[in-house]
Amino acid sequence: MTVVLVVAIVLVAAVCALLAVRQAAVTRENRALLARRSGPDEQEALAARSYLLRLEQQLTTERRRAEELAAGRSDADGQLDALQRSVAALTAERDQAAAAADRSARQLAEQAAGHAEAAGRLGTLDGELDELRRRVDLLGAEREQAVAEARALAVRLDELSESVPPVEDAANPSAPRELPLGRDTAADSVVDGADLGALVVRAASVRGDRHREEKEHRRDCALLRLVDGFGAPVLLSSVAAGAPDGELSQSAATAACRALALQLGHYAPTLRERLFDPRADVELAGTLKVACQGVARSVRLVALGAGAEQADRAAEVGGQADTSLLAVLSELGDRESRRHVAFGVGDGVVLRLRSAQDGWEWQTLFEPAAGARALRLPGSPEGVGWARFDTVPGDTVVVATRPVAELLQRADLAHWFARRWGGRQPYLTAFLSDLNIRVRSTGGDRSLACLWDFGQARIAERAARVGLESGPTR
Repeated sequence: MTVVLVVAIVLVAAVCALLAVRQAAVTRENRALLARRSGPDEQEALAARSYLLRLEQQLTTERRRAEELAAGRSDADGQLDALQRSVAALTAERDQAAAAADRSARQLAEQAAGHAEAAGRLGTLDGELDELRRRVDLLGAEREQAVAEARALAVRLDELSESVPPVEDAANPSAPRELPLGRDTAADSVVDGADLGALVVRAASVRGDRHREEKEHRRDCALLRLVDGFGAPVLLSSVAAGAPDGELSQSAATAACRALALQLGHYAPTLRERLFDPRADVELAGTLKVACQGVARSVRLVALGAGAEQADRAAEVGGQADTSLLAVLSELGDRESRRHVAFGVGDGVVLRLRSAQDGWEWQTLFEPAAGARALRLPGSPEGVGWARFDTVPGDTVVVATRPVAELLQRADLAHWFARRWGGRQPYLTAFLSDLNIRVRSTGGDRSLACLWDFGQARIAERAARVGLESGPTR
C-alpha cells in the first residue's frame, strides 16, 4: 500500500510539472499572436484562435486531470496518514511489548538466578541428607550389632546361671577318676553327630555314676547310621543298654546296634514301600520282627565269640550278654512334616521336645508297655514294639535309654535340658557335657540320640550361625 501511495504522489508531481510547461507555452504563443495582430491577415488570426482554443481545451483537460490527480493525492494522503497513524500505534504497541518482554526477561533472569541458588542449596541439602543417611545406617548397623551382642550375652548369662542344675552331691565327679577293669571294657564316653541338612543329629553314651565308682565299664551303646536301599537314604538312630552286671553286655549292646543297621539294609527292598505307609502296618510289623530276630542271632554270637568256657558260663548265669534295643528311622530332606518309625525291645523311651505357650514341653512318643519293659535280646525278639509319629519344624526327638529318659523328665532337670536343647543344636562337646551333667541319678549308663527337625536346610544353617554367635553352648 505504501508503494501505491508513493507512485500516486510521483504522478501528481509529474502532471503539475507538465501543466506548468503547457502554461508557459500558451503564454509565449499569446504573446506572439499579440505581436502579429498589427498586420496579419484574417486567416492567420483564425488559425491562431483555433490553435489557442485547442490549447485552452487541452489546458482544461489537463486541469481536470490534475484536479482528479490532486483529489486522488488527497485520498492517498489520507490513506497515508491513516497508515502512518496505524504504524505509529503498532510502533507504540511494539515498544510496549518490547518493554514488557524486557521486564519478563529480567523477571525470568531473576527467577533463573533464584532457581540456580535454590538448586545449589538443594544440592547441598542432598549431600547433607546423604551424609545423615550414611550416619543413620552406620548407627543402625552398630545398634544391630550391639543388640546381637546383648542378646548373646543375655543368653550366655542365662546359660551360666543355669549351667549347674540342682546338685544332690557336689562332690560327684563329672569325669571318671578310674579306668574300668575287665575284658569287655569300652571308652568311658563316646559322642557322634552330623548336620544332615534340615535334620541335625547328635548321639552320645556316657558311663554311669555307679559304674565309675565301682570301676566297671560302660555297658551301653549309641549308634547313628544312614541306611541305603530305601530309594533315598534313611537315618537310623539307635541306643542299646546292656545288662548292668553282664560281663559281655557292652559287646552285646554294640553288636545289637550294628547288626540292626545291617538287617535294615538287607530288608530295605521290602521295607521301602512299607516303612512310611500307614496302610502297610501289618507287613511292617512282620518285617521288623524278622529284623530283630536277625539282631538276636548276632547278639548270641557275642557269647560264642568270647570263648567256649565264658559262653557256657554266660548261658548258665543268664543275662551276661543281654541288651535292650531302641531305634528310630527318619526321613531326610526338606519337609514341613517329617515321618518317623520307632521300634525296639526293652525299656527304651522316645521323647519329643516341642515349643508350647509357656515354654518347652516334653512329650512321650513311644514307650513299651509295663509288661514288655523287662524283655531283652537275644531272648525275646518277638516282643518288638513299634509306632509311627511325625515331627514339624522346631521339634526335637530324643531316643533314650531308661535312665536318661528319667533324667530328662525329672521335675528339677526337665526345664534345664529344654533350655539347652530347645530349637538349637549344641556342639558335639557341649552335647556330651550336657549328658554328663553333675547330678546323682539311678546310676545306670546314659545313652541317647537327639534329632533336631528344622524343616529346611537353610533354617538349620541359620540356627547353626546363631548358635555360633551365642558362644560355646552350641
